[in-house]
Amino acid sequence: MMVVAETPIVVSAGSWNSSVQCTAVVTTIEEVIGSQTNSYGGATFDGGGFKPGIPDRRSTSPPCAYGTPSSPTFVEIHNVVLVYNTQTADCARYANGVFCDTFFNIASSGYVSPGSCPACYMHRIHVEIDQAWKSAGIAPTNPTNSTTTQIDIQGFVYWDPDHQTEAGHSFSGWTQLFGLGDTSACCLEALHPDYGKRRHFATHLAYRQFIDDIKCGPNRTHLDLDHGDGQCWCHRV
Repeated sequence: MMVVAETPIVVSAGSWNSSVQCTAVVTTIEEVIGSQTNSYGGATFDGGGFKPGIPDRRSTSPPCAYGTPSSPTFVEIHNVVLVYNTQTADCARYANGVFCDTFFNIASSGYVSPGSCPACYMHRIHVEIDQAWKSAGIAPTNPTNSTTTQIDIQGFVYWDPDHQTEAGHSFSGWTQLFGLGDTSACCLEALHPDYGKRRHFATHLAYRQFIDDIKCGPNRTHLDLDHGDGQCWCHRV
């Protein structure tokens, strides 16, 4: 799939969010956005490896595949880094309260610093955790604010045509919506009988090894637990 616009080579992985029934395609930022550049140096729609993406950014049950011919919409990307700390915008009132989009950009290794631009625009993608998912109670927590820690991420691919002239979106409409971190920790209590005896299990060697081997996998060697709701992010240390 290194040649943009050809059919992606599908390496699949299960969803980390129980509300998402899709199987994720393991890929990279570069394969999602493609290699075709616009006049600003950002990625074009035509070059996207998963175009057209989902049709409705606010849907809490997006299709797992969409378009003609059908293309996968749900992807998993490994070893990326936040370009800046998470921020919120675009708030709306729902029946159960006011909820806002959380947004941030992620980059492949070597393309986080401002000095890596303008080449950086083809190695970054905008990510949003959507307000509608927050209202529905199925959104992931925000990732740890760190511009040096590598994380893995899942989300739905979406094309947003309104930001192609903005540096904050890397001059591209490609967006990974919902930015799902590894939410598998919420299942650990059922899987491990001693889970409840150590809430701060990520700092305990035996539990950390259990997490690494069973949940995070051999290539992701640490897990951050959000103590508010049990969602977590796997990353390298």
